Amino acid sequence: MKNWLAKIIGGISLSAALFVFEACYGTLGGKSIDILVQGQVVSKKTGNSIEGIAVFANDSIAYQLTDSDGRFTFYTDLSNDYNLTLRFKDIDSTLNGKFKNVDTSFFPKYNKDIYIKVELDEVEN
Repeated sequence: MKNWLAKIIGGISLSAALFVFEACYGTLGGKSIDILVQGQVVSKKTGNSIEGIAVFANDSIAYQLTDSDGRFTFYTDLSNDYNLTLRFKDIDSTLNGKFKNVDTSFFPKYNKDIYIKVELDEVEN
């Protein structure tokens, strides 16, 4: 009876230790890296900040809008090839002018936060 009880307690202890490890460090097979992406979007012509530009990361449908200072901040996962693609899209029509959409891709350093300043061209009428 004691041997059987010791095996049960040992199994529960191992399961608890694995649960705590996964909660703190993630799964062993997970290869994604969370990074902080921050930046500012300005007009290339005037240098003024642009509010209401949607910033997408890695073909996500979710986006972050730039604030009144043209700034944005969000966390995202890097893909397995450590490539980060950011898309800047003017979705507010002509509220703050009309700007061309821009895509940019780069390979950020492992586990480093990113700050990017983007200049958008205005669309000519």
